[in-house]
Amino acid sequence: MFSPLSPRRKQTSRDREHSVDLERSEQLYFVIHEQEASGQICYTAPMETKIVPSFGIIPVRKTETGLELLLIHMYGSAGGTHWTFPKGHPEIGETPLQSALRECKEEVGIVPVQVWSDAPLIETYSFMYKEVLIEKTVTFYIGIVEVVDVVIQPSEIKEALWVPLEQVRERLTHTSACDVFDRAQQVLRTRGLF
Repeated sequence: MFSPLSPRRKQTSRDREHSVDLERSEQLYFVIHEQEASGQICYTAPMETKIVPSFGIIPVRKTETGLELLLIHMYGSAGGTHWTFPKGHPEIGETPLQSALRECKEEVGIVPVQVWSDAPLIETYSFMYKEVLIEKTVTFYIGIVEVVDVVIQPSEIKEALWVPLEQVRERLTHTSACDVFDRAQQVLRTRGLF
């Protein structure tokens, strides 16, 4: 049963004390419906939320013309495709770095010659999938690569491309991936790669 609440109801002192929790629960954890006739907002039962960790590698290689990063055109779990870096879910007993390395090898057939595990880059985002709110956290590690050939996992990856550093940002699909790329550039600059 719906319980209507006015979107502009008067806050109590308890509401003000817990306003952050109230805002978060109203935004993320409840299915929100607006009744057309009255304009009131109604809340149903709390929606199911699933926290999903993933781990990946940002493959980097040096070429005669500069640095290139490997991007994958990945099939999304909710349909569609997007450009990102190789990543995936951990298997039982794996460390985050082991998961990242395994996923890179499975998805694109690459094993980095060097991984900077001391500089993890975190991406967070959320999306709805089959009426479940997925809160995803991806930990990426920069991996230095010497190979050129890529062998994609066709069940998950549509294509993979080596992209010049200055073109990576325009190729990435999501803002959160662009933020990770910006931080990766800072690490690469700090370590003297460009």
